[in-house]
Amino acid sequence: MEENIIDKFTLSDLENKYKDVYVVWLSWDSNDADYIKDYRYIPGPVLKKNPLLQYVLSYLCGGEKYGCSDWNQGAYGRHVDRDVNFDWLDDYLPDVELMLYSDWGSCHSLDELSITYFSANGIEKQVNIPDFDTLFSGKTRDEMVEFMNGLYEKYKDGEGASSWYGSI
Repeated sequence: MEENIIDKFTLSDLENKYKDVYVVWLSWDSNDADYIKDYRYIPGPVLKKNPLLQYVLSYLCGGEKYGCSDWNQGAYGRHVDRDVNFDWLDDYLPDVELMLYSDWGSCHSLDELSITYFSANGIEKQVNIPDFDTLFSGKTRDEMVEFMNGLYEKYKDGEGASSWYGSI
């Protein structure tokens, strides 16, 4: 019997079926550092036509300017049910299937978010997510909240994840 069988493992080319799609990689804290990890597919046309989703992804990635001193108070994806900026965030994230769940229910805080993109040719690319604070450079918290709430009112009934999830 051979001990090392690596030469028996064969490689074959895969056909990349993902084209013009964003893959959002998520890690959520469900309960005192019990992390749940998963990913979601968002078709390119959906993300490109939904500014609210674009800004929410940026917001979830974190920042400092519009946060609060107590980590448990909620901002930038921390304790989304108590978000100090957007009372709608806790409802929106499940609607677009960016919220993850454990046996205890919905997770409370985003630990990590990254995005990769598959081009129309199926080539995978890393997505650099814009810094939320930089997007609102020179704006007050009230101006930022007003802008985001306006986007929410305009796009909240747009294409939710239920219309694209599983369709890739």
